[in-house]
Amino acid sequence: MLRKVLYPVAAVAALGLAFSFNGCSCNADAGMQTAKAPEPPPPPAPPPAPAPAPAPAATQEPPPAAPPHLVSVGKAQLEGDQVKIPGAIEYDVDKATIKATKTNDEILNTLAEFIKQNPSMTKLAIEGYTDNSGKPDHNQTLSQARAESVVKWLTDHGVDKSKLDAHGYGADHPVAANDSAAHKAQNRRTEFHVREINGKQVTAGSDIGGGAGNASANAGGSTGGGDTGAATTTTAGTPAGGTASAAPGGSSKGAPKGAMGGGPKH
Repeated sequence: MLRKVLYPVAAVAALGLAFSFNGCSCNADAGMQTAKAPEPPPPPAPPPAPAPAPAPAATQEPPPAAPPHLVSVGKAQLEGDQVKIPGAIEYDVDKATIKATKTNDEILNTLAEFIKQNPSMTKLAIEGYTDNSGKPDHNQTLSQARAESVVKWLTDHGVDKSKLDAHGYGADHPVAANDSAAHKAQNRRTEFHVREINGKQVTAGSDIGGGAGNASANAGGSTGGGDTGAATTTTAGTPAGGTASAAPGGSSKGAPKGAMGGGPKH
């Protein structure tokens, strides 16, 4: 009888215990689901892109260097690359000796002062010419010797010899036809041409004066037969350009290119 009573009670208790375990399990599962780890925070926003570098300031190209210019001194005037001084250098007949005259002193002193006051001029060509009288070899030798005489006079008066070049061209590059005494007098001349400024070659005929350019003095002879309109004196009857004279105006009538304006090519 007691067993009959105890079995049902034990069964009920076991059933209740089973339900109890099942509830705990469900509750545990539910708790586990409820205690789920939180979502990780979103990654931080990327840092802002650096500001673009400011555009470099516009740089202006420096203006081109002004072409070199020389200044006039006294009566020395520039025509292209040639230095001109009124008057005429006079030489002894058929010789390279420069006469001791007031005109010669004035021309050569003016030229020396022009060179000294233009230190940027690093080369000046002294060019001697004759007319077509006499033998070509003699004319060339005479014109070279006269150019060298001018160089010596200048160096004796304080001009740096390294700035000077002497060239004799004889009867080449006439500035007038050798058909009259007056025209031959024009061809017997000494010219002065600027060849370098600051060590850089000057193009023949270049305008380097800016209104005050080159200095060229005419080389005259001794007496008579000269073209007075050109302020040049020559020696009548001298052989092969017995005087070297360059008309102060540097008349280029009938002259080949390079005779008076830019000088012959070197």
